[in-house]
Amino acid sequence: MSNRIGIDLAKGWRAKVLFLIGLGLLVMLPAIGVVFTR
Repeated sequence: MSNRIGIDLAKGWRAKVLFLIGLGLLVMLPAIGVVFTR
């Protein structure tokens, strides 16, 4: 049972990391675009 919970937590953690990376990219891409178009 504890193994199942551990797997679920690992999946949730991975999803959170991917979500944060996605948000970071969405924020960074416009900034990078502004820097390169100047």
